[in-house]
Amino acid sequence: MKSLPIFLLSGATLLAAAEQAAASSQQTGILGYLRPDGSFRPAPNRTPTNGGAATEYKGTLKATIHFSLSTAVPQGAAIGCSFSASVFGESNDGLTDDLLDTDQVTATVSGSTATCAISVPYEWFLYGSSDTVGLSYTIFGVDSNGNGRNFYNESYSTIPVPANGATTTFSIYGRI
Repeated sequence: MKSLPIFLLSGATLLAAAEQAAASSQQTGILGYLRPDGSFRPAPNRTPTNGGAATEYKGTLKATIHFSLSTAVPQGAAIGCSFSASVFGESNDGLTDDLLDTDQVTATVSGSTATCAISVPYEWFLYGSSDTVGLSYTIFGVDSNGNGRNFYNESYSTIPVPANGATTTFSIYGRI
């Protein structure tokens, strides 16, 4: 008769272990993906109301920003640029696509000319069939104490969403 309590105790232990294993197998954390530059991007949490599926668009936007400097860059200071892509649109069932990808780099300065070469990889899951991409850039300075200041910010262009797998390039010229 001693084997029955041991059997029941063993069964209860196995049942508790199975419940704990089931609970720990449930996914926790944030759904998303790791971009090629090492940054993490959370996936949008959207569910279409009519069962429609999102279309994946993956590619790279490359901008080369050339600009003339009105004054020399002070010793210990730096010039940088950022380039941004904002996706906007809406599906037939009312889902809104509203995404932003951006990157920034330090400019290469040679005399009175500075150049920024920026690559913005993207992976968008879009519901709208007529979404557009708004492109903008900023030129900024950082003094020797690390304090930043925007010199120039412009909405550059609005384009249709590039084809999946495309590398789209832009050359921008200006003066600050």
